[in-house]
Amino acid sequence: TCRAHCSAVGANSELNIQARFRTAEQAMMGLGSLVFNSEFAPTAEQWARQVSLEERYLNKGTIGLGYIQRVQRTKFSALERRMRSAGYPGFKVEPGGENGIGYVVSHIAPLDLNAPALGLDIARGETRRTAAEAAMRHGTFELSKKIELIHGADTVPGFLLFRPVYRSVREPETVEAREADLVGWVYASIRIDGLLAGVGALMGDQIDFEVYQGEAVDPQFLLFDQDQHTLLPGTAASR
Repeated sequence: TCRAHCSAVGANSELNIQARFRTAEQAMMGLGSLVFNSEFAPTAEQWARQVSLEERYLNKGTIGLGYIQRVQRTKFSALERRMRSAGYPGFKVEPGGENGIGYVVSHIAPLDLNAPALGLDIARGETRRTAAEAAMRHGTFELSKKIELIHGADTVPGFLLFRPVYRSVREPETVEAREADLVGWVYASIRIDGLLAGVGALMGDQIDFEVYQGEAVDPQFLLFDQDQHTLLPGTAASR
């Protein structure tokens, strides 16, 4: 029936989108191993090399892979010296902020398109910090809400995917232990249009779909519209 066919096409689209996220997750797992095996201090060269090895997993949606360190504010100067010695000669932590602990982007690649992200303290803003702390507490991959990503000289709509890195070989079992054991996060910058490009074509252009942030079908939470037409009130959509 038409209903069964449409349901099958929609389900296949959802599976395809989930598979695209998994490519970023696989790359992040490899980078997490690098962080751990380098005693939580990879050089810029090591980071760039590992990202190049992980590129086979990536689709056009993933535009950057980085590492964020949790650092006491009193140790920002020491972090700057350490990162300059590690291969980021102009490294400087973003000034300002009142939190006693910063979440500082210390590594990023490809560097040519993502260099302005180096030194950003994501603890200063709510959206990135909330997702990172959820990943820390749950020990899982966590996706931020929609933000503007740095991409060369421009910004593009997207989100960050976080994976926590703990000091222990085995993941801590409680929330309190995870918070105490956290070293930082590996993260992926994912642009929405790149992530979802071509999904409709893979389904033979049999469906038009929209992607929303959260459960509500509300234009203010629209992340992606395949045919670029604003949804009319009362129109059904895929989420």
